[in-house]
Amino acid sequence: MRSLVLIGHGSHRSAQAAEGVHQCAEQLRVQGHFREVVEAYWLEEPSLRQVLKTVQFTDVTVVPLLLGASDLTEYTFALELGLGHRGPVPVQGVNRVISGRTVHYLRPYGLHPLMQEVILARVREALAEELLQDEALLQDTALVVLGDLSGASAAQQQARALQERGLFAQVLTLPWPGASQGPPWRQLRQDIAQQVSAARAVIVPFVDDADEWCTPESLAAYLEHEDTLGVQEPTLHYIQPLATHELVARVVLELAVQAHKPLGGDLDRNYQAAWQQVLDRAAAGPLRVGEVLVSPQAGLFDVRHTLDEGRSHESLRTLVTLSGLWERARHDDTGAFRPLPTLRTLPRGWRAVFAPADLPRALQYLYPAVIEESVAHQNHALRFTPWAATAQRQSRYQSASLVTPMQVEQAAKTLCTRCLKTRIWAGEVLSQTFLSGAPGAIPCAEACTLLLSQVSAEGDTLPVSATI
Repeated sequence: MRSLVLIGHGSHRSAQAAEGVHQCAEQLRVQGHFREVVEAYWLEEPSLRQVLKTVQFTDVTVVPLLLGASDLTEYTFALELGLGHRGPVPVQGVNRVISGRTVHYLRPYGLHPLMQEVILARVREALAEELLQDEALLQDTALVVLGDLSGASAAQQQARALQERGLFAQVLTLPWPGASQGPPWRQLRQDIAQQVSAARAVIVPFVDDADEWCTPESLAAYLEHEDTLGVQEPTLHYIQPLATHELVARVVLELAVQAHKPLGGDLDRNYQAAWQQVLDRAAAGPLRVGEVLVSPQAGLFDVRHTLDEGRSHESLRTLVTLSGLWERARHDDTGAFRPLPTLRTLPRGWRAVFAPADLPRALQYLYPAVIEESVAHQNHALRFTPWAATAQRQSRYQSASLVTPMQVEQAAKTLCTRCLKTRIWAGEVLSQTFLSGAPGAIPCAEACTLLLSQVSAEGDTLPVSATI
């Protein structure tokens, strides 16, 4: 009777950044060790500020799906979750009681010894053809781990442990060029040529960017786009991102089991009441939530875009599953990434049929935390956070706290007018919700990170016009 929350970094511009978290969550759901597995992100929704409202049980385990400890895991994530903790997270984790829930916040998964097996599995994939021909190939192979080399970083710890196992001719750690202060790619290539004495080297990016930075194709393009260096260079092989390997689910499970004994939480009453209200409303007749139409159908629920209402099943040939719904909701009709699920760009031309037990997760994929916050707002129980408090709390966007109200409104005209939500944090009035028959009546209790990034010089995103 526990909820497991997996936290990812997320992105405003890349749909791939959340793949590792989603795949791990799907695997753990199938395995059934937790009654509920929920995903949350720093730069996507559900956000860390929202996620604890969306869990079913009062015993909650939170695992940051990041490879190493950093300001994000030791300060930002804990602050956004409301843990009141700052500094290194102990092996047993940080335990707090928040709004009646016992929350266990654990260390990042990249620190766990089982990550060595994830690295080795990826290396064997990269060398698959060669290993079939020569089982002793690793003895003439160097492992080059790219990552954070400050202090006793996770990259250094895992590289040192692999070196002690004696599987490779060499194990090197070099700084990751993708970081803002990292060396140029040509410098990395020179370092590899000078320090690797083996005939081949496997490049292991021990970093959290699970998007275009870490694919073998991109790594090869960055490292090999120039002419040769004029010296003998090893043959380079590149692994797939670590975060998307199936063994990561086992690492997370080991972390959760070792960190604490399960308390066995009860069902959260607020969660239960909110979703029962939604299910009853949907069963009584068509329910419109934003751009989504939910209709009862012989004990099940038909879910589709509201503009596809009345279309025959034959004309809506794309019948999506739960996991397929998550992927579909992340892109618009042109295939572009949707950085906010409540943008008015939900694609059309699909339908899905879900049992009542699956409808909550389906709606969470479409509109994370919207149900819980809308019901709370209807019951006059939703707290909102003014812009100043949000901007000051977000250390990544420090310059956001310096902008004027007029600058915030200028950014909001471009972004917020394309979103379904009503900015109650900015003083806008929302007198009803979708539950009372207004599909687009959805409260926004706090400025999102996408808006923060638009008014900050340190934003993760492209300009608003390019992003949405």
